[in-house]
Amino acid sequence: MRLRLALGTIALFLSAGCVSVGTAPPSATGSVDPSTSDPSPSPTEQPDGPGSLHVDQAGVWKADPESWSVVLTWDPAPGFEAEHYEVTRNGKAIEDDLSATRLVDGDVVPETPYQYEITAVDAAGTRTASSSVKVDTHAPPAADARLEGHFAMKMHITGQSGLQGGATGFAMLFLYDPACAKGACDVTWSRKDRPGSGRLPLAGGAYDGTVHSAFQIRSCHGGTLTETLGFNTKVVEASVIHGQWRATKIEGTLHESAPASGCVTATIDWKFTGFIQT
Repeated sequence: MRLRLALGTIALFLSAGCVSVGTAPPSATGSVDPSTSDPSPSPTEQPDGPGSLHVDQAGVWKADPESWSVVLTWDPAPGFEAEHYEVTRNGKAIEDDLSATRLVDGDVVPETPYQYEITAVDAAGTRTASSSVKVDTHAPPAADARLEGHFAMKMHITGQSGLQGGATGFAMLFLYDPACAKGACDVTWSRKDRPGSGRLPLAGGAYDGTVHSAFQIRSCHGGTLTETLGFNTKVVEASVIHGQWRATKIEGTLHESAPASGCVTATIDWKFTGFIQT
């Protein structure tokens, strides 16, 4: 009888202990049920950016760098009282306090991609979302490029006569020195490290002219001759170099002839291609 009572007492004690261990003590400050709490306030949505953003440029660009520009226009952001606009080009700020909805960007160059972003800002400093537009600028005609500098020439013979030995094509450097401070105009032609030069007038997009200078033909005794060089040269490719629209590739023909000097008059006809070096 005593044994059964002792076992029962132990069981009751253990049961009470289990209940005590499994029950959490009440919080001194109380607890909040997440399902009944107020939701966090949603962030204020950013106003829409300016609308109808357009970029325009001339259909054909001029060779004059002062004429290079694009024009941006846009509509005010809907329902937003803009105090000013901020404009970036390719990620860099170009205007930070523009009151108008039109911008003429004259700091651009031909054959270049640009991305513009416009952001409206009100008097309190609130900013709208940015509106963006992309443009690839046009290029002036290659024929309008300035012919200047050293050109590495690839010379190919298309015909020859009166020579004691046959001539072959080769490479050389031509130098073109414009007669004006900027733009396309007449040039003085010369061959690097050789005497002689002459003027090539610009007309109809080509540099046609006659130069009297020693070139390739030699006399019967091997000496140099003052020859007649008839050039026809055209610019076929151009690019922006040092802020100017300049020729980068030229093509043309050259008729070379030398007077008789103890032997028959000789001629060589050339076809050439040249690439800018400086």
